[in-house]
Amino acid sequence: MRDERRRGIGKCIGAQAELVAEKIISDGFAVVRKVLDRGTLLRARAVLDAALRTCTNNVSKGWERGGAGRHQVRKIRDIALSETFFLELAERRDLLLPVAAVLGGGGIRLHTSTVWMKPPGGEMKPPHQDAPHWLHVDPPLFVTCWVAIDDSTCDNGCLNFCRGSHRWGRLPHRRETDLVVMDFDTAGGVSVPLSAGDCTFHLGTTVHWSGPNLTESPRRGVAFAYMPSWVTIDGRGGPPSRYPIVGGGRVG
Repeated sequence: MRDERRRGIGKCIGAQAELVAEKIISDGFAVVRKVLDRGTLLRARAVLDAALRTCTNNVSKGWERGGAGRHQVRKIRDIALSETFFLELAERRDLLLPVAAVLGGGGIRLHTSTVWMKPPGGEMKPPHQDAPHWLHVDPPLFVTCWVAIDDSTCDNGCLNFCRGSHRWGRLPHRRETDLVVMDFDTAGGVSVPLSAGDCTFHLGTTVHWSGPNLTESPRRGVAFAYMPSWVTIDGRGGPPSRYPIVGGGRVG
């Protein structure tokens, strides 16, 4: 682990991490407040702005038209593989401890690191589970940590979760612009507004979605999807170097 004093130690340590893990296991998701301090957020925004000026191949093919008629970046994939700052963020002890408590013994790999831009005018991300996107991993054990870089509100497209849906296993999805859970009713969903620096954790089978961005500012967040180091990755998943080890046998 890199020197955490350079990144600031968050609040989710020790016994609190166990409580967060219990919430993830019982509800399928959990919320942790004030994980990133102001300085870390400012650095995240600066690194992201610089990355946007140079990114090419890792920009999603899906573009969304902004409120002023511009095509804007929808997401940036695998940012931790190109930006050391985001890899160090994914390695933070306060993020890894709840993940380790859920996934159990052994090391932890970072499966994906995606910046979701949700630009002004950005569309709804429909109800889905993460695990059906990643069929190259067996068994499909994932915990995703979604960190708010900007305030995430009901007006700009905060995350919503279906409590307990992780117990249903992998659900049938259909392909639209994205994979979508078939015939899913969002009426019972839980909206989770976040302040910048807050984060959520959810399981790979937890149904979740986000609304449209009805504001004139982006709603940026970075999602780190973690998996055990011992899972099998077939040829569709690419080389092991795509999935760096971010947590050893014991995190802490």
